Amino acid sequence: LTRSSDLVHLLAMGRCFVVTFLLLGALSTVAAKGYLYGLNSTLSGKGIALELIEYDAETATEVKRGSFEKYELTGQGLACIDDNRGVYYTLATNATTNKVALLGISLQTLSLDFEFELPILNEGFVGVGQYCNVDSESGVVIVEGRDIQSPNRHHLWAVNPKTKRASTLARLPDEGRVDILGGFSVLDLTNLVEWLQLAFNDSGIIGMRFYGFDAKTGFTLNILDDPENLATGRYDPKTDLIWGIGTRVNEEKQEFEHTLVSLNSIEGTFTIKSIVPFVQFMPAISAIDVVGRKLFIFMSNMTHKTASAQRYCTRFGLTSSHLPVWCRNYSDDDDDDGNLDAKPTPPPLPPMDLVTIDIDSGKVIAHPQMCKEFPECPRSIEFWDK
Repeated sequence: LTRSSDLVHLLAMGRCFVVTFLLLGALSTVAAKGYLYGLNSTLSGKGIALELIEYDAETATEVKRGSFEKYELTGQGLACIDDNRGVYYTLATNATTNKVALLGISLQTLSLDFEFELPILNEGFVGVGQYCNVDSESGVVIVEGRDIQSPNRHHLWAVNPKTKRASTLARLPDEGRVDILGGFSVLDLTNLVEWLQLAFNDSGIIGMRFYGFDAKTGFTLNILDDPENLATGRYDPKTDLIWGIGTRVNEEKQEFEHTLVSLNSIEGTFTIKSIVPFVQFMPAISAIDVVGRKLFIFMSNMTHKTASAQRYCTRFGLTSSHLPVWCRNYSDDDDDDGNLDAKPTPPPLPPMDLVTIDIDSGKVIAHPQMCKEFPECPRSIEFWDK
């Protein structure tokens, strides 16, 4: 493991509520011209492979559409879609060389049309701290990770699929930023702000920050704290806002609750729209149907009470000192006996629903079960309004 792996693990446990190293994908018919796509890692007769799947968002039924050998998906999210060209991009690791590559799958021909090796360092938690977004107007793909030549510094690269060249877009202003298992990034396509999420450790004070970069020049536009604990994000051009799932403490009920949150790139402000009535969710994985006004998230109402409290409290205990005492006292009580346990036992991960949220009303309108067991859950999903 890397020097930062322990912190990554702690942050991930709280941020994820479901710690995920493997996540699959999905494709689906949602509206007359819309499709929900996704990717999964699977074993083929020749070894590891990527599997492209199509899902129906109302029923979560699936149809397998293609298999691509040699590459492995190594974390949740790590994907983006070029809506104008119908290309599903993902970061993946070559199973033979262990090198990171940007792959482009055409959703029109269902073929792997683009492969580009990147100078990204793979660490102990492979795939963690790597991000992908695409500017659908120019077709340029923005990727982020630790530079293999200077591993203490995160870099943004602009990859041009036409020329098959990559150029450095930006270097993060702070060295030693910590990768987040379950972190995410998002591109504001109207204001061309590339947001990415990393953790920091300033003299023992640990928390999350969003870094906002000009997607054209790489200039640092803003650095924000994460007051609403946002863990997914998709840009909606209709509202000119980024929408995702956050988590907060309900002091009156002494409970954690998940929220539908918006981020305004220009003002740098977060706003809670509604409460989303699910117990757990999968960070970094979401998709948006802009025309249909739908946000897709993986969530569950099944939980292991103590382990969930342990994850929540680890997350919030690290980032906020004003939380109630029960959070700190309960965090390591694995057997509900009121005593702190030295080695809490991680619970099995619950099944996940494909939760559809109406962006305009903030209400859940569908939640069919996506996967019964953890290995079946998607690693990324992308909606293509064909």
